[in-house]
Amino acid sequence: MEEKTSKSYIKLFLFSLMLFMSLPLSAQEKQEIKEDNKDEIERPILIDQSTVPFFNGIYIGYDLMGPIYKAYSDDYLTNEINIDINLKNRFFPTIELGYANTDKWSEHGTQYKTKAPYFRIGADYNFLYKKHKNNHLTVGLRYGFTKFDFDLDNLALKDGAWGDQIENPSIYDEIWKDPVTLQKQNISSSMHWIEFVIGVRTAIYKNFYMGWSLRLKYRLSAEENEYGNPWYVPGYGIYKSSRVGLHYSIIYRIPGKKKK
Repeated sequence: MEEKTSKSYIKLFLFSLMLFMSLPLSAQEKQEIKEDNKDEIERPILIDQSTVPFFNGIYIGYDLMGPIYKAYSDDYLTNEINIDINLKNRFFPTIELGYANTDKWSEHGTQYKTKAPYFRIGADYNFLYKKHKNNHLTVGLRYGFTKFDFDLDNLALKDGAWGDQIENPSIYDEIWKDPVTLQKQNISSSMHWIEFVIGVRTAIYKNFYMGWSLRLKYRLSAEENEYGNPWYVPGYGIYKSSRVGLHYSIIYRIPGKKKK
C-alpha cells in the first residue's frame, strides 16, 4: 500500500511539473522584439539581475497534503508551515515546522500512538532566476529532526465464559511461542534524516502562490529501544531507511523592498 502511494505521488508531481513548464509567461516577463517581418513573435528576455534586490520577500506556506492524506487514509495527520526567504530570486533559505499525530491499529490488533513536533532546515536553488520573477523551479536539501514518545498496546480479548481479559493471540513470545500482552507507554525515540527536494512554485493571484515539492527522504540515525522501532515518525513518515513524500502548499508572499 505504501509503495503504491509513493508511485502515485511521483506521477502526480511529474504531471504538475509538466503543467508548470507549459505555463505562459506573464506580461511583465515579455518584451516585444522589433518586427523584421510579420511572423516575428514576442520572446522572453533575461531579467536584469541588477534590478533584483538582495532581499526579495518572505514566503509563508501551509502544506495541504497532511489534511488531504488524513481524509484519504486516516493513518496520521500532519500540520506544517514552511517559511523561506527570497535572496536575489535565486537562493531560498528555508525552515519547516510541523506537528504530527497518529492513532493506528494494525491488522494484528496492535495500537500505535504518537504525537510530537518536528522541524527541517535547508535551502533551495531556483534555476529560473534569470527568466521568471514569479515562477520557480528549485532543487534543495533539508535536514530534519524530531524527538517523540510513542505508546504500544494490543487489543485485549474478553473471555466469553469468565469475563476476564486475555492476551491477544496474534502476538507471540519469540522464545516460548505463547501469547503475550503488550502495553507500553511513553517509549522515547528520536530521528535525524535528510531530504533531497525538487519543487515548483507559481503565482496564482497577486501575492498568493501554489507550490509542489517531491521529497526523497533518507534516515541518518534513530534512537533504538528494547521494544523495537517506531511504526511512524513525525515529519518523516512510516519508519523505513528511505521514503518518498509529496508536499502541496498554498503560499503567501510578503514582498521585499523594490530596488531603486
